[in-house]
Amino acid sequence: MTHDDGQLPSPEFSHVIDISKVPKTGLNIKLEVDEKSRKRLAERYGIAAISMLSVFLQVKPWRRDGLQVAGTLKADVEQKCIVSLEPVFDQIAEDISVFFLPPGQDADFDQLDVTVDPNSADDFDMLEDSEIDLGELVAEQLSVAIDPYPRKPGVDLKAVLPNFTDIADKKPRNPFEVLKSMDIAKEPDDTN
Repeated sequence: MTHDDGQLPSPEFSHVIDISKVPKTGLNIKLEVDEKSRKRLAERYGIAAISMLSVFLQVKPWRRDGLQVAGTLKADVEQKCIVSLEPVFDQIAEDISVFFLPPGQDADFDQLDVTVDPNSADDFDMLEDSEIDLGELVAEQLSVAIDPYPRKPGVDLKAVLPNFTDIADKKPRNPFEVLKSMDIAKEPDDTN
């Protein structure tokens, strides 16, 4: 998304590190997101509030010029129930594991000799320059962890929509009964 002047919007939460300054032993980084940034992130995601957001990250070199960022994100969020619109509070605890490939490398993992396990929680991304914004990484990870359909415990759609019938409530029809009920014209006789 860009502004009318063609500029990218400033990030809601930013913590930029210079990749060249990451020691071989790695860095441990603890971030507590301030109220202003949490409010802007809540607006970005269209939720009521983020009352707490903290993250602990370990940043270390990976392979020759790559980077690994791993850690834990914790957040307390408030959303509106999709049924009753009442507040729903959720505590999020999410593991983060992202491998950044060196700039200029093709994302073809076969050529990079990188084994990607499709069941793994690891993500892969490309380094674009000599800096990485850990704040944006945290924001992206949080967006995936937020429940897209929050529902207050005990709230049922039937309470709001009395005529609602859940698909699971409907008995599946026998496909042969469906065929019997169809009016299928017989093929014309070609014996004329």
